[in-house]
Amino acid sequence: MKDWLVSLKTIRQAACAGNGKTRMVVLSHCSNVTGTIQPMEEIGFWCRQQGILLLVTPPREPACCPSTCRPWASTCSPLMPADLPERLESGTLNTPSLAGLQSGINFVRQRGLEQIQRHKSALLAQLRYGLNSLPGIRLYGPDRDPCRGGLLSFSLAGHDPSEIGFLLDVEHNICIRTGLHCAPDAHRSIGLTRQHL
Repeated sequence: MKDWLVSLKTIRQAACAGNGKTRMVVLSHCSNVTGTIQPMEEIGFWCRQQGILLLVTPPREPACCPSTCRPWASTCSPLMPADLPERLESGTLNTPSLAGLQSGINFVRQRGLEQIQRHKSALLAQLRYGLNSLPGIRLYGPDRDPCRGGLLSFSLAGHDPSEIGFLLDVEHNICIRTGLHCAPDAHRSIGLTRQHL
C-alpha cells in the first residue's frame, strides 16, 4: 500500500471477489496506527454508485479533514423507532462528554481549522525531522501531509517500545502510547510484529 492508503482499486477487487453481493464496506477514516487519512470522497462515491453501504469511523480530529467529511455524511438508521417520543429518546445523557464536546467545538471555532491544521503540520514536521536524525528509527505512515492525521508511529531498532515510552514519560514528560492500539491486524499489515510493539 503506497503511503498506507487503501486504494479504491483494492476495495473494488475485494468487493467483487466474494460469491454474493457486497453489502457494506467498513473503513477507518484516519488510522490510529499510521495516521493515514483514507480517500473517503472517492471511496464513498463508488460505494454509493454500487449501492453498497459505507460505514466509516469518524476522524479523531476535525483538522484532518475540514472539507472532506460533508459530501458523504450519514443518514439516520432505519432501525430507529418510527413513533414519537421513542424516535427521539436518547436514554441517559452523558453530560461530562457533552461538556467536553462543547469545549472542543468552542476551541475549534476560536482557532479555526486552517490554523489548527498548520500548527499540527508544523509539529509533525518538527517531530519527523528530529526522529529521522536518530539512528535506528523507522517511521510508519504517509510522508505527505494531506494524507496524515495528527499522529506518528515509530520504532527504534533494538529497543522495546514499552521501555521507550517509559523513558520518554519519566525523563522528558512526553506521553506516548505503546502497544497494539486495539489494532493488531493493522500492525501486521505494515510489517510490525510483537517485538516492535
